Amino acid sequence: MRVLDADTLANAARAIAWTQGRLEWKLHAAERKIHASLEALPKTTKHAVILCCRRFGKSYYGCARGAMNGLRNERFLTRIIGPDIKQTVMIVEYNMSKLTEDLAALGLRDLIRRVKSDNMYHVGSSAIFLGGFDSQRDSLRGGEANEILIE
Repeated sequence: MRVLDADTLANAARAIAWTQGRLEWKLHAAERKIHASLEALPKTTKHAVILCCRRFGKSYYGCARGAMNGLRNERFLTRIIGPDIKQTVMIVEYNMSKLTEDLAALGLRDLIRRVKSDNMYHVGSSAIFLGGFDSQRDSLRGGEANEILIE
């Protein structure tokens, strides 16, 4: 019989959580409360607004939410839109790198992949597209989306 140490068990649990899109453990307590409230809304809810202070973690939560939805659902499309594409890319790249920093060590490097040429992330069989309100070139008008997050 093989005895596993605590770190090995913890990493196995993290890997399972990642593959199932159960990332609530990566959120702080207030983000978890907001997430639970949003998840409890009726599926017919079309708009939800999060009002909280500066530096709360809204952008990080948006990336985590996009990742969770993408990993939990087949072909789920999240769009994250900011004031302009340059700012959106900068905000999302920073937060996605924080969110996904443990994937390589868990052997899940390709679970979430950045596609720079298309301003998007592949998340399992789903995608997160980035856009900005500043130009038509990166306009997301007319495209499908299961969820749209405004920065």
